[in-house]
Amino acid sequence: CSKLNIVNEIFDSIISCLCSKFYQQIFLTIEPEQIRLSSKQLFFIYQCTQFIIQNQFQQQERIPNLLCQTMINTTKTIIEHIFPMNDDELNSIYFHQQDIALYALNCHLELLNYLSLTSNGRRYFLQTNIIDQMMNILQQDQLIANSCEHEELFHSDIAVIVHTIMLLYNLAYEKQMFLILKKRDFQNIYFKLKSSKDKSIKFVRKTLSLILNQDQIHEENEPMKLKQAYIEHLEEPTEKLKDKTVPDIVRTTRERDDNIKLATLNETYITNLSRDVEELSRNESSISPAKYKSVGQRVRVVTKQETKEVESLLDPILKCLNSSFYLKIFENIELNHGKVISGTIQTNRSLAARHIFFMRECPEFLFRHDYKRRKEIANSLGQKMFNNCFCSINHSLT
Repeated sequence: CSKLNIVNEIFDSIISCLCSKFYQQIFLTIEPEQIRLSSKQLFFIYQCTQFIIQNQFQQQERIPNLLCQTMINTTKTIIEHIFPMNDDELNSIYFHQQDIALYALNCHLELLNYLSLTSNGRRYFLQTNIIDQMMNILQQDQLIANSCEHEELFHSDIAVIVHTIMLLYNLAYEKQMFLILKKRDFQNIYFKLKSSKDKSIKFVRKTLSLILNQDQIHEENEPMKLKQAYIEHLEEPTEKLKDKTVPDIVRTTRERDDNIKLATLNETYITNLSRDVEELSRNESSISPAKYKSVGQRVRVVTKQETKEVESLLDPILKCLNSSFYLKIFENIELNHGKVISGTIQTNRSLAARHIFFMRECPEFLFRHDYKRRKEIANSLGQKMFNNCFCSINHSLT
C-alpha cells in the first residue's frame, strides 16, 4: 500500500480496525507457549499498528484524536492479561512461555509511543493511570532480569522495557506528568537495569534519569528530538564497528540494501527463472512446496542485482501479483511444518513456501526494480492491490 501510494484510501479502515472491539480481544486470545501469532493476531497487533506508525497521511493531525483514548483504555486490559495481579511470582519459565504475548505488548507500546510524540497526543494521557500501568511493567523483576541477559532489541523482553521507559520520558514533557514522575522512585529500577549490555536499554535508562533530574521541563516537542537521538544511537556502531553488536534491526536493513553479485547470473539463468515464475502465476495444485521454495530463493538472490540485469523478470513477477493466487494466500494462511525457533515471529520459518513467494519475494523484487515503470505499474496494479487490501481486512474481521 505504501509503495502504491494508497495509504490514504485505507486509512479509515485501519483506524476502524484499531478502534474495534476485536483489537483488545485479540490480545486475550494469545495462549501460553504460543510460538507465533496467527494471521488474525498478526493483522491487528502488528500490521495495523505499524501501518499507522510507518506512514504519513493526509489526516495525520487527526490520528491522536482518533486513536489515543481507545489505545489508552485498552492498555490496562492487555497488561493485566500478561501480568496477572493474583500471581505472586512470575518466574523465568512463565516469561519464556509468554514470549509472543510480550511481543504483542511491545507492538501496542510502540503505538502508544508514537501517539505520545506530540503535545496533542500527550494531553490524552493526562488524568489517566498510564504511569501506574507502566510502573507495573517495570516492577516485574524477572522481566528485567531476562532483559539484562540479552543484548539486542529484537528480544521481546528488551523491547518491552525500552518502549515502556520511552513512553514515560515522552510523557514527562507534559508538566503534570513530569511532576508525578519526579515523585516516583526509579532508583531500584535503574540499579537493576545497570547490568544490561543492550545499548537501547542503556540509552533509555540514562535519558529518563537525566530528564527527571531536572528542576523543570522544557521544549514542548522534545520527544521528537529524543526519537532522532535514539535512532542515531542505534546506528552509530554501523558507522564505526561492523561486528556482532550491531542491532538486528539496523543490520537487517543494511544487509538488505547491499548488492550481492551473483556469479552465475546470465541470460539463460534469467530466462529459466522467468519461465518458472510465470508457471507459478498460472498453476497452483500441481506446484510442490519445494518448487515454491526453490523459485523463491532464486528470486530473492536476483532481487539484489542491478535492475538492468534482471528487469526482464519484472513482467512474470507482475503476473504473479495480478493472479488470483495472490489474494487466496491471504484467505488461507498456511504455516511451515519445519522446526520453528521460539520468538521468530516475522521470519520465513513461520509461513509456508508458497506464502513466502507471493507475500515477500514478489513484492520485494517489485519494490527494488520498478522505478523505470513505476507510473505504469501503479496504474495497472494499484486498484487491484487496493481491492485485495479491503478483501484481506474484511477476511480478518470475520
